[in-house]
Amino acid sequence: MIDLFRETRVAVGPAERSGVRIVEVYYGGKQIRDRVNCDSYRKVLEFASAAGEYLNIPSELHHEFGKWLYTRVTELAEEADSRDKEQDNQQALAMAAEAADFSAADGLSGTGRPLQLPVLDPWPEPVDLRVALDEAVEHIRRFVHCTTEQAQAAALYSVFTFTFRYFDIVPYLIITSPTKRCGKTTFLRVLLDLVCRPIPAVNITPAAIYHVVDAVAPTLLIDEADTFIRSNPEIAGVLNSGWSRDMAYVIRCDPETGEPRTFSTFGPKVIAAIGRLRDTVEDRSLIIQLERRPRECSIARYSKSGRAAGRAIASKFLAWAMDSQPMLIQAAESEPDLPDVLHDRAFENWRPLVILADLAGGDWPERARHAAVVISAGGDETDCADLSIRMLADIRNVLGGASEIAVSELHEKLISLEESPWGTIAHGRPLSVHRMVEILKAFGVKSIRRRNARVFTADQLAKLFERYLPTQTVTTVTHDVSHCQFKDLRRDDLSDDYFHENSNRHAVNHALDSTYDKCDDCDDLKREGDDDYEILTL
Repeated sequence: MIDLFRETRVAVGPAERSGVRIVEVYYGGKQIRDRVNCDSYRKVLEFASAAGEYLNIPSELHHEFGKWLYTRVTELAEEADSRDKEQDNQQALAMAAEAADFSAADGLSGTGRPLQLPVLDPWPEPVDLRVALDEAVEHIRRFVHCTTEQAQAAALYSVFTFTFRYFDIVPYLIITSPTKRCGKTTFLRVLLDLVCRPIPAVNITPAAIYHVVDAVAPTLLIDEADTFIRSNPEIAGVLNSGWSRDMAYVIRCDPETGEPRTFSTFGPKVIAAIGRLRDTVEDRSLIIQLERRPRECSIARYSKSGRAAGRAIASKFLAWAMDSQPMLIQAAESEPDLPDVLHDRAFENWRPLVILADLAGGDWPERARHAAVVISAGGDETDCADLSIRMLADIRNVLGGASEIAVSELHEKLISLEESPWGTIAHGRPLSVHRMVEILKAFGVKSIRRRNARVFTADQLAKLFERYLPTQTVTTVTHDVSHCQFKDLRRDDLSDDYFHENSNRHAVNHALDSTYDKCDDCDDLKREGDDDYEILTL
C-alpha cells in the first residue's frame, strides 16, 4: 500500500465556484482528470473509487486510497490557493507600479502611494550647533518675511525635531496669519527641508495622524489647518494627546480580531492656518504670527538651490544630534532658567528649545530666552479666546472697586460692553442671565441672596481674577498743568530751596530742570521758552 501511495501523483487546481477544483491523478502510466468538489469528503471518495477502477488499483484498497486521496487533495488545495494569492499579489503590485508611473507622468490621481521619507545623510564633518543655528536663521529670513525672534524659534524647533525623543514634552509650531498671502505655505516649504523625517499634508484625518506617527515617527507639516481642524474636535483631541509622552496614545480595536491596540501620537508637528485654531491646540504650541510683506521689502524665491541649502543645514543638525547623544540624555533632565513672565504651559513648551540653545552656547541662550518672551510672554492674554476667561476679564473691568454687584446689573453691563461678544453671542441674541450664572458656577462662584437681589461679591471674584487673569498694570495719571492748579504750590512748609530768587519762577519738582513763569494776562504757568502750557505726569 505504501508503494501505491509513493507511485501516485496528484495535482489540484485553484478553486472555482462552490469549491470545485480540477483534480488529476497519475498512476501506472495512466491519468484521470475530473472536476471535484474538494470541500466534500463524499465527493472526493466517489472520485477516488472511479479513479481506482480506471487506474487498476485493487478494489480492497479503494477505501484506504480514498482517505489518502482526500488528505492529499486538501493539502494541495491549500498550496494552490497560496500560489494563486501570491500570483494575484504580484500582478496587483505590477499593476500598481505601472499605474503609479503613469500617474506620476501624467499627473492623474490613483489609489495613493506608500509614504516616502527623504533620505538624509549626516554632515561628514564635526558640527558646531551655534554656527548651524545661525545658518538656519539666515536661511529662513532669506525666504520668509518674519522677525528675527520668529526665525530663531523656527531654527530651534528644526533642530528639536532631530532630538525630541530625549524629551517628555513635544510642543507644536503653529504658523498663523490674519489673511492669505502672508508666507505661511512658503514657511512650511522652507521647514520641509530643515526638519527631521518630514511628511507634508494639506488635509489629514485623526486615524491617519496616529497611524503615521506610530509607524514612522515623522515631523508632520500640516497646511490649510483652518479648513478642517477648527470644526473637528476629534482631530484636535488627537493633536492634544501628542504633547506629553505619558499621554500620547490612542486606543483602537482591530476590526478583524477585536483586540485593543495602542497607537503613539508623540512627535513634532508644524501647523499652518489662517486665524486662530482651537485654544487647547494653541496652548500646546509656539505661535508664529506672520504679516503680509510690505511692498518695499524683498525676499528671495524658494527654488532648488534654496532646498539644497536647507537640506545641507538639516544634515548638520542630524550629525550634531548623532554625535551629542550622551550630552542630550543628561541635558534633557536639567531645568533651565526661563523668564518668569512665561506661564506654566509656555515654560514647558520652551524648555526643550532653551536646553538646546544652552547646548549651542555663544549668545544663543540669551537669544532663545528673548524669543520666548517676545513670542509667548503674552500667552495669558490669548486666553481670551476661551469665552469663560474672557467673561472673567470683562467682569473685572465692570466691577471696578465695588464690593459686590447684583446679578442683573452685572448682566446688563456685560451685554452693553462695546467690542465684547456678549451682546450677540447666542446667534445674534445677547447672553442670557442663566448662561452667565452657569459659567461662573463652573468656577465655583455662586450668587448670594440679599434682601432685594442676588449678588456676587468682590471677594468671591477676586480669587478667580488672581488665579486665571494676568495682573493688571498700574497706569499713570496725567494732569493738565495750567490755570490755577499750581497757584498754591508755595506753601509755608516748603523750604526756600524749592524756589528761585525770582518770586514768579517756581521749581515744580526736584526731578524737573524746567522752571515755569506765570502769564501776566491769565496767571497760567508757562515753561520757559514755550508758548503753550505743559502736560506733566504726576
